[in-house]
Amino acid sequence: MLLVGMVHLCTRFAPKPHTNLCCTSKIPQRVDFAAVSTEKLSDTAPEQPRRFRVRLWHILFLIIAVIATLALAWWQWTRFQSGSGTFQNLGYALQWPFFGAFFVYAYRKFVEFENQKLASDEELFDATAQPTSSDTAQTITEIDPSFLPQREQLSVEEFNQLQQPQRRRRGEDR
Repeated sequence: MLLVGMVHLCTRFAPKPHTNLCCTSKIPQRVDFAAVSTEKLSDTAPEQPRRFRVRLWHILFLIIAVIATLALAWWQWTRFQSGSGTFQNLGYALQWPFFGAFFVYAYRKFVEFENQKLASDEELFDATAQPTSSDTAQTITEIDPSFLPQREQLSVEEFNQLQQPQRRRRGEDR
């Protein structure tokens, strides 16, 4: 919410494209972000769920990987068409485009899983931030003692006797 407020203030006080900075007289020198009410901003700006940002270098790497697999497929195809080509080269020529398609599929699944993770983190954060009174009344804060296994009570002498090494003598049966 604070970030939304900061963006709102920055866009509100930003100079218009047609204005000249030298001629504007009412540019605020200092903005007090603590004085901004987030309730007013939440009414005006609907909150969008956080999404995974696709970066340019992700797309570039994906394009390079797909081009590399297509180049390898072309290379294997030309090897297959040559005089010394085998069906193994044909198999690789048909297999490399599937690798390129898998890169695209894997990246799309990665973005989908990241968005699901962000959504579940947001739900978890929202659920832990504002517990309702009915939830707190039903929350169990400790484990029932009858559920846990009972620990054996040993005296110090019994414990020490159990911890002494048991050595075997020569000739003793195992």
